[in-house]
Amino acid sequence: MVRWLRSRTTTWGAGAFALTHGLGWWRSPEQDHLFGYAFLGMFALSLRPGLSVDRELGFRDLLVWNTLGARRYALGKFLSCLASLALMVSWAGTVALGLSRGDFWFAAWHVVVFGLVATLLLPIALGADIVLSSRLPGVVALAATLLVGVLALSSGIPPTTLLELAGLEIEAGEWASLAPLARRGAGALVMAWLIVRLPAGGRLDA
Repeated sequence: MVRWLRSRTTTWGAGAFALTHGLGWWRSPEQDHLFGYAFLGMFALSLRPGLSVDRELGFRDLLVWNTLGARRYALGKFLSCLASLALMVSWAGTVALGLSRGDFWFAAWHVVVFGLVATLLLPIALGADIVLSSRLPGVVALAATLLVGVLALSSGIPPTTLLELAGLEIEAGEWASLAPLARRGAGALVMAWLIVRLPAGGRLDA
């Protein structure tokens, strides 16, 4: 977590969020003032699970086999990802609260919605980190999701169907409408844990 906080990409992501959302309040006519674009951009730049880095440096094997053990290592990585998301949400909420001049409901609604959306992308990002050894797995996850969406639309699948599958058929300000998205987010967290436990993620089968 300390390594993540000190990373340049974390700083770039936080700065990009503040700049994009600030520009949204200044010029964008969209209701969310570019919050969604800003948050997903911060997620893409800032998420660094570090599984591939640990493997390349041999740090993973040291921790797994000599110090922590497989389960504790996997749990630590999983909790680190959750802490990263929590810090992104906290930063986004703070900036949104300031730019909206204290509009708590605006900030709360948008951080919850896009925090859940980021949770859906987490398993893809972990897979990109493990399989592709990507230094920016969040970028890969976002790009892959957009590509699948474009291909699905080009094949004739209606946009409403895609939104329903992702749990994104929500009504602004209606908290109950977030239930499908929340359920999918919970499933994504389970999938993320299983991916961290995969042998490909560090021979965590002990």
